[in-house]
Amino acid sequence: MKKKPEKLYDLKELRIIAESDELFFHEMISLFISQNETAMQEIRNFIDAGNFAKVKAILHKMKPSLMVMGVCSIVEIIQQLEKLELSPANEPLFLNLLKNLEEILLVVNSQFRMI
Repeated sequence: MKKKPEKLYDLKELRIIAESDELFFHEMISLFISQNETAMQEIRNFIDAGNFAKVKAILHKMKPSLMVMGVCSIVEIIQQLEKLELSPANEPLFLNLLKNLEEILLVVNSQFRMI
């Protein structure tokens, strides 16, 4: 028997905000997916341009919606990235953390599409 994948989110906060309005609840999930797909594309573009400060700014903007959606693992990664000094020595770690963030976000978005 195939094991059900672990949920990487907790929508309790969104449920409180939605106050039983299922349409609003589902619209917020769709908006979350759309905004974060756009943000990740912008992040990839800024990485290609070597503009890590802009990457950090986008990540900072993503944090509130990730917190409302209960995606704590990504919030933790963003906090690590925000603390990381922007230097050539830290670039491999920065990029690795971003890769982990993107992989988790892809799974979260996939799980949200099944709601």
